[in-house]
Amino acid sequence: GPTYLSRLWCIIEIFTYIMMGGSVEDIDVRLVLREGHTNEDKTALLSAFEGFDVADCQCYSPSDKERILFVIGTAFGFLRAFNEVVVTALGWIQAENPVLVQIAIPATDDNA
Repeated sequence: GPTYLSRLWCIIEIFTYIMMGGSVEDIDVRLVLREGHTNEDKTALLSAFEGFDVADCQCYSPSDKERILFVIGTAFGFLRAFNEVVVTALGWIQAENPVLVQIAIPATDDNA
């Protein structure tokens, strides 16, 4: 769904999977879009791929977010460096998943 890339734990899972040697081709993307809000959700999802910033991600626990961002900052030096790695990985995921390529094509009505 459109909030997936805003959840810090989800990003950490994808990042860890790829860094541990997992194949982008093995990542199965399934769209979860709200009925009656299809185009809005597709737009939000595309925007999340294009404008990813780990600092904007959320965790249920604010202390989890603080600790994870500290670890990322320590490992990468800057959050911007982590963002660049994640954006590259998200680009690979987007290119390898036909469902994500399809949402880049605008639908003509909200129930498409």
